[in-house]
Amino acid sequence: MKYNLREIMLKAWELYRKPFLKIATFGEALKRSWALANCAEDNAKLIDEAIKAHGITERVRTWYGWTTEGREVIHESKCLFQVTVADPTRGIGKTKVLSFFGESQTAEIVA
Repeated sequence: MKYNLREIMLKAWELYRKPFLKIATFGEALKRSWALANCAEDNAKLIDEAIKAHGITERVRTWYGWTTEGREVIHESKCLFQVTVADPTRGIGKTKVLSFFGESQTAEIVA
């Protein structure tokens, strides 16, 4: 696997500067950034497997993913599925649960 060293270093600085993570040293932030790069492929596989297992054919994203595309999840929409993925930004060995919504559950953000 080939890594983008620039992205890893930028992510390390981003983690180091986030006050709520309380990372004491830059070395720890760099360690977490490398761990994130190492588990990214595994996390993507878990998400793809969940999409296939649920038989979903439309585009799916997390709530944040839709927001970055200029769409918002319609109020009271229930997620299609959830996946537990590794999240080394919170500490080595930590996980988080991601909820995914389909494109049919979203609408354009009106300014």
